[in-house]
Amino acid sequence: MQQKFIQKQMMNQQLSVTQQRSLEILKMGETELQESIRELCRQNPFVEYRQSIDFNEWIEEGFSAPASWKSDLYKQLYTGSEPFDPRLCGYIIESLNENGLFTDSEEESAAYLNCTPDQWKEALHTIQKLEPAGIAARSQKECILLQLSRRKEWFAYRLLKTYGSSRKLPSWKEMAEKEHVSLQTVKNALATIRTCSLHPDLGEDAEKKEVLIPDLSIDCENGEVVIEPVKYGQLHVLTISEKNETLKKYFQEANFFIDAINKRNQTLLILANEIISVQKNHFLFHDELEACTLQEIAQKSGFHESTVSRTLSNKYYLFEGTIYPLKGLFVSKTRGGTSQDSVLKAIGTLISQEDPHKPFSDQQLCNQLEDLGIYVSRRAINKYRKVLGIENANKRKARNK
Repeated sequence: MQQKFIQKQMMNQQLSVTQQRSLEILKMGETELQESIRELCRQNPFVEYRQSIDFNEWIEEGFSAPASWKSDLYKQLYTGSEPFDPRLCGYIIESLNENGLFTDSEEESAAYLNCTPDQWKEALHTIQKLEPAGIAARSQKECILLQLSRRKEWFAYRLLKTYGSSRKLPSWKEMAEKEHVSLQTVKNALATIRTCSLHPDLGEDAEKKEVLIPDLSIDCENGEVVIEPVKYGQLHVLTISEKNETLKKYFQEANFFIDAINKRNQTLLILANEIISVQKNHFLFHDELEACTLQEIAQKSGFHESTVSRTLSNKYYLFEGTIYPLKGLFVSKTRGGTSQDSVLKAIGTLISQEDPHKPFSDQQLCNQLEDLGIYVSRRAINKYRKVLGIENANKRKARNK
């Protein structure tokens, strides 16, 4: 009896470990899954992974969510009405640092491009006219000047340009006397300067370094939404005639891993079909997202809510050249109003309770809303902020200094 009891405990323990590992694979995003596959191939001599595409090349293509700010600069440049020099303007865009500033030597750049100083300045001013204000500034001071110029704050612009490089800044009263204006006018101008940012507002994407790998590709064909899994490769288990306990363990491990991946992919495809059937008009006509919750998708698919949440975590889809999180297709409903109303109210409440010196970024707001059971994309939060008339985190922080 004691021996049977011990054996039963061991079987339950093994089952628990197996289930836990299966759940881990279910939750893995494509990046983590690819790393797990490579680790399995390193440890298990009987597993072979045949890649259908070069995974490193895929990463180097630079997919991100959404398109990078440099790509946006090119888009503005080529869709604008003003003439420009593609060679010079392209060089400037590619030379901008991570904060959107141009800090290289102008003389060396002009010499390298074999252009005149006037041609160089014309190209630089062309880029500086693009959004966001302050892009391609050569210093933090110039970045602020460009922002003030864009806002037509000419007196504040003159104060910064005149006194910004002074080793000893005159007092407010002295500036008022020199400029022949009231002390309050000087104070207002300085307050305006403080609302500017030391760097152009590149959005939350500038802070995001992670390369996102899509699990699914979504296309629209003949009025229908088509979902295709992105295939990166296929696992194969090598067979040999010799059998022993060590080899048996390797084979069991390999077969379990392949079964778990197949189950993950099947579950993901089922859930994606259910979600996209609800959001069909969003993909076909770029309509606003329909109200859609985890609970509804769980009921439609027959899976438990926890399985739906776990499966869709860290999963992404590719649509029109941009990668988005699948959970961004969820929009919560409330008893008191429309889904948009509930999101607007939640965003306003969170921002009203934030630390004014450490305001929430759009991604942080996205994460906090998800903790509350409200699923919206970071891009949608940016749009809702504008509807509420709320500035981004950098500007809110600058205003509260």
